[in-house]
Amino acid sequence: METEVSVIHRKETDGRYVFIVSNNRSAPYQLSISFSEYVNMRADAHLPVEVVLPAGMKDYSLFHIQPTASPHSFTYSHKVQLGDPRSARHNDQERYVLPYEHGTSRMLMQGYNGEFSHKNTYALDFQMPEGTVVCAARAGVVVAFKNDGTRGGMNRSLEPEANHITVYHADGTFAEYVHLKYLGVLVQIGAKVRAGDPLGLSGNTGYSSQPHLHFAVYLPGYFSAVTIPVRFIEHTGESMQQGITYTATHMRN
Repeated sequence: METEVSVIHRKETDGRYVFIVSNNRSAPYQLSISFSEYVNMRADAHLPVEVVLPAGMKDYSLFHIQPTASPHSFTYSHKVQLGDPRSARHNDQERYVLPYEHGTSRMLMQGYNGEFSHKNTYALDFQMPEGTVVCAARAGVVVAFKNDGTRGGMNRSLEPEANHITVYHADGTFAEYVHLKYLGVLVQIGAKVRAGDPLGLSGNTGYSSQPHLHFAVYLPGYFSAVTIPVRFIEHTGESMQQGITYTATHMRN
């Protein structure tokens, strides 16, 4: 899968080093570049450099550093976070559809602020046999996924194994669909999806007690993410109760 944000540096003829960045996704990314070694160098930007890269930005010269004496040296690293916290605002009038096929019913294993793993988290866990079709709860663009996780179980160390899909919404929020099966992603990066479109197949990868789908919507913060409550066509997320079975009704948008 293509790297979402790339950072390279190149030495120019005048001895300066230019840092060139690209954002290869259909959503903005936060970027922070920091230096762990910085000897006899001067930058034309405040360090660490922290910016929001617009979607699709290619080969942008972000800043320069130049030697001030010899010897000189530098070492740097960067981190990224999906989204632009300056402009993301959830549209509270939006109505989501339940993230499985129209007319099918799934039991809610854990709701908002659930005691097992959703404390202080607005997320829903739906019980699903492995291979169940997972559908988009809202229209958006697929901006990230993991497809190669093979392991799952009740161990926090397995969290990175969780296969997932991230969809970017028009208001700057994101939805996450987590615990998909190995090679269970059915969409490509950049795909535009409508509410109800198939995204993937449910599984049991990552930190998971049994096959299920973990669904959450979040607002991007400063190198962080905050889950938020949403309303569905049939229910509000807050009113949905653990142990109750809910039937999906899809209305195309």
